[in-house]
Amino acid sequence: AWSLPRYMLGVQDTDLVLRKALFSVLKETDTGNFRARFQTELLQSQEFTQTGLRYSTMNWEEEWEKIIKMASPVSSSNGLQFDSLEDIHIFVLSNILRRPIIVIADQVLRSMKSCSSFSPLNVGGIYLPLHWPPGECYK
Repeated sequence: AWSLPRYMLGVQDTDLVLRKALFSVLKETDTGNFRARFQTELLQSQEFTQTGLRYSTMNWEEEWEKIIKMASPVSSSNGLQFDSLEDIHIFVLSNILRRPIIVIADQVLRSMKSCSSFSPLNVGGIYLPLHWPPGECYK
């Protein structure tokens, strides 16, 4: 997602403007619609449909707090510069920018050293700013 400014504007977002905006929206605004979408998508994912996993209200709160924390513009504690982002972050970002975002991605997360597969990667797709009327969006 942080290649976005490079492709949209031809510049690198060294000041983390988009990441800060994303974090601010997730932390400081009414995110009820985003949360509902996140829960619906997760319930339809393979993790839930194949395992029969069930979440309580507290589990959903914990998951949403993780989503917010992942968007933080502060360096992560796991040795990476920042936490990676998920599909819900890209969807929120498309609504912040009021424009579609197309992500072309591999189906699995791979090791950069050995190219071995780590886990499924579900970020590829077309993200539309569905929280805005079409006339208020940008092409």
